[in-house]
Amino acid sequence: MHYRGHRFRVRSALCFRRPRYCPVCLAESGYFKAVWDFSLAVFCPQHRCVLSCECTACATVLGWDRTALDWCRCGQPLASSTPLPVKRKEQLTLQTLFSNLLLGVSHKDETAQLGLPEWLVDLSLDGWFHLLSALGCADRSSSCEFDASARSEASFSRRIADSAQARWKTAHPNGRVIRRDLAVRPVPHIEDATIRGYYTPVAHMTPDLHAATALSDTLIAELKSAHTVLIASPIYNFSLPAQPPPAQPR
Repeated sequence: MHYRGHRFRVRSALCFRRPRYCPVCLAESGYFKAVWDFSLAVFCPQHRCVLSCECTACATVLGWDRTALDWCRCGQPLASSTPLPVKRKEQLTLQTLFSNLLLGVSHKDETAQLGLPEWLVDLSLDGWFHLLSALGCADRSSSCEFDASARSEASFSRRIADSAQARWKTAHPNGRVIRRDLAVRPVPHIEDATIRGYYTPVAHMTPDLHAATALSDTLIAELKSAHTVLIASPIYNFSLPAQPPPAQPR
């Protein structure tokens, strides 16, 4: 997979489904920066704040189906959100390094400031992603929540899950929350093309097979990246609902 001239070995290196933004940057320039699509980009070094992935007005996670780039679906401008400040200089320096590397700008100064070996200057952006993921140097705590109830506000399982998720966010203020409402966006049952895509070598995958397995790849990546998985499933007639949490195993 290639992005802005960089090759990545895994899709999880980029944020496909949860856009991030700096409200101060949006207020000043009105556009999203390419570096925000990188999974390890969680801070804005220019304004020394945490990148947000949700609207502070309605508390919903951002998606790409917004009516305007810098507006939430609820009608609130994202630039009006209040940013969370970052105090550690090392975190901001590391984010500057990522930005320079993505844009093809020298990052020798940032490498020296962090006290890192000189050979890391030649490391690719994909290499940085795997290195920090392996060492656990980045705060990538994440929670994956699945809501399976057909009811919305009247659902007891959703209320319990919301309470548990609120406590998790208190313990992980910089954590990432992936939420899938299976009543609003159901996961379809596995079809023949999806199964064929599972057993087809990458070199022989057709566009149709890629499309058939795209959702499965996304779900697997979300589960693998999550440190906590929260399943809110009701009991209907002493059984689980017809829309279970997405497994789609390979």
